[in-house]
Amino acid sequence: MHIKLLPQTMTIDGITFNNIQQTKHKNTSIGFCDKYIVKIEHIKHPLKLRSLSEEIEIIKHLNDRGCVSCPQLASDGRISSGERYFIQERISDRPGLTIADKLFAILEQKVSVFARLTSSRKIYFSTATLPVT
Repeated sequence: MHIKLLPQTMTIDGITFNNIQQTKHKNTSIGFCDKYIVKIEHIKHPLKLRSLSEEIEIIKHLNDRGCVSCPQLASDGRISSGERYFIQERISDRPGLTIADKLFAILEQKVSVFARLTSSRKIYFSTATLPVT
C-alpha cells in the first residue's frame, strides 16, 4: 500500500499542527502545537497489538477513570483522506503533574507499560509515601 505524504502543517478541529512527520515505520504521523499533539494512522503496523481506534478506546477509558498519567483526549475522527486521528493534550501543559507522573506517562506511551501490568499490580505516585506493589 502506498502512503501519501501529509503536509507538514495541518489544521484539524481548529488546531494548527506544525512539523507533522511520519514515524520511523511510516505507519503513523505525529504533529505538535503548543498544547496538543496529533497522531494520524496511515496503516496499522503488522507488529503493533492495537489499532489507533483501539488506542483511542483505551485513552478514553483511562481518562474516564481519572488516570493522571494519561493525557486528556481532546478529539478524534478522520482527516479528509479518511485516515483515523486523535488529538491529545501535551503532558507538559498539565498543572499539578509531578516528574514521576510525567515519566510514567512517557513510559506508557513509549513501551506500553500500562498494557504489561497485571490486574493485581498497582503503581502509585503521590506526595504521600505509598508502596509500589
